[in-house]
Amino acid sequence: MQDELHEKATEIIGKILELSPEEANSFIEKSCKGDTQLKKTVLELYQSIQEDELTSPKKNEKEEVVATKGFSKSRIGVHQKTTTQTVFSNISNLVFGHKIGRLATLIVFLLIVFMGAFSIRHQYRSRLMEIEREEQQAILNIHAKSLEQWIEINKELIHVISLDSSLIDITDRLDKKVIEDPSYESIKEPKFSENTYAVVDKIRKKYGLESLSILNKRDPRFMSITGEGLKGFSSVAPDVHLGNKGYDYFTSFQEKKDFLFIPPTHDSERFKRMPSELKASTLCTFVYPVWKEGKFIGLIAFDSNVNKEFSSILNLSQHNETAETYAFNIEGRMISRSRFEKEIQQTFLLENDTTKESSFNIELLDPQANVFEVEQQVVPQIDQSFTRIVAQAIYHLNKKDGIYKGAISQPYNDYRGIKVIGTWLWFPQYNFGLINEIDESEAHLALHYFDGAFYLFLAFLLGLTILLYKSNVRLASFGKKMKDFQKLGQYHLKQKLGEGGFGEVYKAEHTFLKTPVAIKLLKKEFIGTDMLDRFQKEVKVTASLSNPNTVRVFDYGTSKDGQFYYVMEYLNGITLDKIVEQASEMPVGRVVHILLQISYSLAEAHNKGLVHRDVKPMNIMICNQGGLYDTIKLLDFGLVKNIDTSLTQQTQINRIGGTPMFMAPERLRDPYNANHKVDIYAIGAVGLYMLSGQFLLELISQKMLSGQTTLQGNMRQQLIERSDVPEDLKTLLETCISFSVDKRPETTEVLIDTLEKLKEKFPWSRQQAKDWWKKYDVYS
Repeated sequence: MQDELHEKATEIIGKILELSPEEANSFIEKSCKGDTQLKKTVLELYQSIQEDELTSPKKNEKEEVVATKGFSKSRIGVHQKTTTQTVFSNISNLVFGHKIGRLATLIVFLLIVFMGAFSIRHQYRSRLMEIEREEQQAILNIHAKSLEQWIEINKELIHVISLDSSLIDITDRLDKKVIEDPSYESIKEPKFSENTYAVVDKIRKKYGLESLSILNKRDPRFMSITGEGLKGFSSVAPDVHLGNKGYDYFTSFQEKKDFLFIPPTHDSERFKRMPSELKASTLCTFVYPVWKEGKFIGLIAFDSNVNKEFSSILNLSQHNETAETYAFNIEGRMISRSRFEKEIQQTFLLENDTTKESSFNIELLDPQANVFEVEQQVVPQIDQSFTRIVAQAIYHLNKKDGIYKGAISQPYNDYRGIKVIGTWLWFPQYNFGLINEIDESEAHLALHYFDGAFYLFLAFLLGLTILLYKSNVRLASFGKKMKDFQKLGQYHLKQKLGEGGFGEVYKAEHTFLKTPVAIKLLKKEFIGTDMLDRFQKEVKVTASLSNPNTVRVFDYGTSKDGQFYYVMEYLNGITLDKIVEQASEMPVGRVVHILLQISYSLAEAHNKGLVHRDVKPMNIMICNQGGLYDTIKLLDFGLVKNIDTSLTQQTQINRIGGTPMFMAPERLRDPYNANHKVDIYAIGAVGLYMLSGQFLLELISQKMLSGQTTLQGNMRQQLIERSDVPEDLKTLLETCISFSVDKRPETTEVLIDTLEKLKEKFPWSRQQAKDWWKKYDVYS
């Protein structure tokens, strides 16, 4: 009957929330139609709502609330949010109750949206630029791998040529001739020189080479040169000396006498004096020693024009419209063909010469102007500096810091004076590098599309926010008021405090007594399952215990929709694990005080033949009850088991329920173990946790990692390193956590006797507890 009356009253209240007081009273008169009891109930509820909205929290209400610095709420009732909720309610009325407040809120909200959106935009743009850089690096790596494969193929080829018997024979004959006649005159004799040329040229054609040379092993001079366009050398051996760069590589070859790859080098640097028969070009050269019967007799070399295979590899997979990959040397000169060679030939970079090649003829300098838009240098070449990417590469090479690749994501001028972004890498074994660049306008094209979509989305979002704002505020206000009318039996649910594996905990208030309580509800998905047995058992077991250190249960029942719940005291406190996290070092007196009150709670349970089986810091609440600071409450008897019963259905449901960090070893071996000494073990583990701030398993692991292979011997000194902890307490905790069940204290009463004696030596006074609460609890 009472429930039906309250339902009618709630329905009426829901309809008058938005009405003025006069309109509300008129509506109540019409709706009740002479039902005085219904009218009285409605008026009481309506008056209560008006008082909640118009009055501020009273002083004694604040004292009833706990908001602890640095601590999260416990499973049952650390009430950190009640006062905050009241303050929030007042702020909500101020912000949403008036047009000016709503307008100000809208402006603040829009500012937050703008700031968040532009922050996301910045991060997304950065990521897009990073993706572009990674793409460039990948392209560069592909080109690098292709060049390395090409070099390896030619290495195998020249190795095969060096084993050709005809080549070995002619190299040996040339070597002996030069030894006999260092003037080289004997190898210039027409018959010998023509025969030599014919043999070497035949070998060259056999392997499809552009040129083939045989060099003196002692002197940087050629003994024979053959190749396409070199007919002038057919009758006599050329008297050609290597230039400075050629000599450097010759010296390098002399040291290792193994394969040598000479990166693109211009003939003007390769030869000491350019033969009149040669047309100067930029060539890659492959060098290999020739051996006969284990004796080094000379070296052979063949060339590849850089504008053919070398540049073709770099231009083979050109992507996008403006991206290009080119090679450069330590002097900062381009040594491969530019992708834009034809366009550059129309500029002063190549002296407006349509026949001049880009390889070797372009210095990678910043012209400080677009070369396609000006007719001559804007800044004298002597005053120009290398492009940023070349300067970066040369800087690391000169510094010899081992950095052989890099990237520049911010736009800079390339050798054409066009803004680009690029990546580079260097081949230290070959002494040249590669650069991949792409015009900024193309590289950042995706950013422009993204910006357009971003601003369109932002406009849509803001427009939608403005359209829905008023209706959302009204719905939120109505929903907030209706939450106060959620009813469970004789209790109104106020706010959610926490959630466990199968239950939810709410702060509630008795309908008439206005007493704050905590209500635990079984989650709906577990209704009709085995979890219901555990839930009901927890209620009955907890209700049967009356020790002040055990959480009290007042009532339990079933809601109209079949949801099971039970009602317990609302605790103003903090779970032990949160205190340990905050405290740098917990005083010995407080540790003894807490352990003693836990033992009081367990002693009652053990005397009734019950074992808790889940004693842990998260189930121990440190409370302030009416000025009694540090009152201890033991929670969660959901895993409790009767010592005298055999294996029941409930035990099967629990399986190995509990927390391994505080679980006795015999329970790990036998999940159904119900001996009261598993709780004594947990007390010891909790005590060590309070004294050290670490789990027992962590303490043992640290000792093992530090080199100790055993904890036998004076174990308490190894686990508890604090000098202020008395030996009696160390001994007690050590015996509690003994792996041997027989070595642990026989009963909880034994623990209590020892702890009470320790409490006399190490008291924890009410004033000490009060001082702590004043320091860490702003409302105490």
